[in-house]
Amino acid sequence: AKGFARKTTIRSLERTEAQLVADTLTGKAAVEQAELSQGKTSDGQQLALVSELREVQDQLAQIEPQLDISKYYADLDLMRAPVAGRVAGVAQVGPGTVVNGGRTMMEIVPNGRALIIETQVSPQDIDDVRVGIDAVVRFSSVNPHGQTAFEGKVITLSPARIGQEGGQPGYYRAQIVLNDPDSVRRAGVELQPGIPASVNIKTTNRTLMDYLLAPFSDALSKSFREE
Repeated sequence: AKGFARKTTIRSLERTEAQLVADTLTGKAAVEQAELSQGKTSDGQQLALVSELREVQDQLAQIEPQLDISKYYADLDLMRAPVAGRVAGVAQVGPGTVVNGGRTMMEIVPNGRALIIETQVSPQDIDDVRVGIDAVVRFSSVNPHGQTAFEGKVITLSPARIGQEGGQPGYYRAQIVLNDPDSVRRAGVELQPGIPASVNIKTTNRTLMDYLLAPFSDALSKSFREE
């Protein structure tokens, strides 16, 4: 209701401003016409025109700050995403809730942007991983069989180990970008921010084809063990 009221106020002020601007232009034109026709226009008429013009200009000077203030407060009621996209998740907040800076209010899947997957590299594997090498990504949670593999590359790698609190071995953070982001859409895979992904990074010991065939090999190995 507050946002609607502010919009109504802004529209009303904008209409008033537009009318005052029009009146100002009309007044200026009348004064100029009177100056050109000094012989036909009395001094009293000219003074009246100038007085009316100044009154309109004073009203316009008063309305402009009011409009700026109303627009400022209306802008505070709005949340703007840094990129265009599809809203995937919204935080639940009640009316009148004060939102602290830095709080996540919604998650957005960007339109037309590169798909970036964040993964963890174990310390024992870090020597074989570098920026620019190939990787294969699968989204088993939204693609149950996990057979659709999407090729990508490592674009960032953290310089230091992360998460060593409590005696944990920690890990190195790597980011993978898909070579063809539209391939996910063509495969009918619906992605949401934060969904788990399986990432295989190509190293010198295995070829990219090994990673592409990994689900089939794992399934075949499992079937032999079950027999």
